[in-house]
Amino acid sequence: MNESAVERCSTFALMARMYASQSGGEVGRWRKSKASRGGGGYDQNHGVAGVVYILQNEGFKEGFYKLGCSRHSGHARAANLNVNASTGVPGSFKCIFEQRTRDCGRAEQLVFQRLHAHRKGKWGQEFFEVDLDVARRTIITVCAEVDATHVVVQPPPPPPARFISPSVVSVSQAPYVPPATPPRGKSSSNAGTWIFGVVFVAFVVWVNQPKSKSSSYTPPPAAYTVSPAPAPAPSPRPVAAVARSPQAEYKAPPKPATVEQVTPLALTDQNAPPGQARHLFPDQARALNREELASIESVCWDAKHRQGPGAYRDCTQKHRDSIAGTEAPNLSGLNQVEQASIQSACWDSKNRVGPKSYGDCVRRNLQELSAAERPDTQSLSAAEQASLSSACWSAKQQGPATYYKCVRVQMNAMEGQGRADLSGLNAAERQSANSACWDQKQRGPASFQKCLIAKVNDAEAVAPVDLSGLTAGERQSIESVCWSDKNTKGPAAYRRCLSRHLATLR
Repeated sequence: MNESAVERCSTFALMARMYASQSGGEVGRWRKSKASRGGGGYDQNHGVAGVVYILQNEGFKEGFYKLGCSRHSGHARAANLNVNASTGVPGSFKCIFEQRTRDCGRAEQLVFQRLHAHRKGKWGQEFFEVDLDVARRTIITVCAEVDATHVVVQPPPPPPARFISPSVVSVSQAPYVPPATPPRGKSSSNAGTWIFGVVFVAFVVWVNQPKSKSSSYTPPPAAYTVSPAPAPAPSPRPVAAVARSPQAEYKAPPKPATVEQVTPLALTDQNAPPGQARHLFPDQARALNREELASIESVCWDAKHRQGPGAYRDCTQKHRDSIAGTEAPNLSGLNQVEQASIQSACWDSKNRVGPKSYGDCVRRNLQELSAAERPDTQSLSAAEQASLSSACWSAKQQGPATYYKCVRVQMNAMEGQGRADLSGLNAAERQSANSACWDQKQRGPASFQKCLIAKVNDAEAVAPVDLSGLTAGERQSIESVCWSDKNTKGPAAYRRCLSRHLATLR
């Protein structure tokens, strides 16, 4: 057996061992782990810039949408779903909205949490039955909050490399190390392994067969031979007498710059006459911030993807010229709530008009905010602050000044309003009171506290119920039966339901 045949046999033997080990237990464990994970999720997109999209399907009913995130674009995701569509999808998808953010995985997770009540379909599916404006505003608000709190993590520098002289180790002198093979699994019972073994044995027998003389070809002797002319000897290159140390000095590479540290390139026209550098973008005197660049990309998206590079260049040039000589708005002195409110109020100007309109909108909101009074909400509890945010959600989308005006109205309504005392209720009854007053909680903390006071007063007229004598199954049964009274009517109805069903056990 020649050397090439031995190499081929060794390669096939290694492939056979790897196939046998994988077909036994490794593939099964991989499938189980994938099934337990649900086939992936938004964890793989955490910390990655992308978009949160809304897809519409012509086969779905009105108000039924698919929400998700992508590292590329919502249109690309819709095209991918249409190409790889399954038989369970009635129509084709199209992207009707997308919002770019610095962390699309975290933004998608927060959007799913806030729209949890509207989620439909099986576990793991991303379908929602929700009003389009509510979904769009939720995505805008979440992306603004994520962008305001996003932190750029610097990667650690690589470890210092060790210099090895090429004269010490050569490729020919390096010992051969066979590749590590995975441990053997239970492959004796796998029919595929036996078939692969039979094919491998047949191949080895075929390689070792002596070839017949008829198949060998001997070229005829040449009538004459031509000796090639000797090539001229290369002239020796002069070597400078430079003393080099046996070890090279290691210099750590510079740290990668963050997005905030990147300065715009001074792009020049290569076709300009010599000595006359003409800038492609005349507003390079100041750097564009992230929001202005995102605004230009959003406004010029149609020209970039549908009209060609010439139209895209003209569009970007026009919008860059529109903000030449203006100062970029500064939002560094605002808190997260104020930044998210401004981003929501100026979304249309940013993504549909251009950076100039976006800058004017931001400066107008900053001017209104400077004249507004910031209310102090530190005295409110966590539930009251959540109620305040829900009641002023619509005002928050119009700017921080309008939002603070709504907050002051809600705080004034709280003056003279007593707070409910929930200390006489257990954990399940407190949960019942909060669930029963959910509608009033969305109207503001004053309405929420008034509802809680009424529920506590009703519960004081009903004796508390002791469930300590029940088994785990009986407790689960009585909790399931009284679930509706607990979450819709309040602790008084919940106690009556528990007492009624406890009487059936005596």
